[in-house]
Amino acid sequence: MTFAHELRHFIQRSKMRHVWAAKNLILSLIHSLDPTVIRALALTWCDIPTEREARIISKRIAQDLLGEEAVGEYINERIANPVTADDGADWVCVRDLSTSAPYDLAAETQKLFRRMKAFRGQVENLRDDGMRDRANVADLEGIDLDVLFQG
Repeated sequence: MTFAHELRHFIQRSKMRHVWAAKNLILSLIHSLDPTVIRALALTWCDIPTEREARIISKRIAQDLLGEEAVGEYINERIANPVTADDGADWVCVRDLSTSAPYDLAAETQKLFRRMKAFRGQVENLRDDGMRDRANVADLEGIDLDVLFQG
């Protein structure tokens, strides 16, 4: 599952660069916020659309290769023996993900931005700081924060 998850991230970055860059802005914001704010927002890794999609796809691939029962047993074992409390909660999220329902990564990314609307100024600053780094310009210049935060 880990390999399929990370391979999906590679595909996200190569085929959906603006969504990937938007995700990086949100992660930068999350890392800059006080942990109490993150807890108040009830944000988890499973709320990050690129992470959620990678979990859905890796679970689907595992089910296709090994069967739903074997994957369910593996996930339940991870829940019963988590590395950390957050790890256990993440496996609960994976267990509850539907692999058959459609998932619109771009729309879900926009929903997360709307959820973070109160922090728009900070996101703009992070984008502007990122634009100063030539390595990020190609990804960040196409991000329209008005579209992401609309709603």
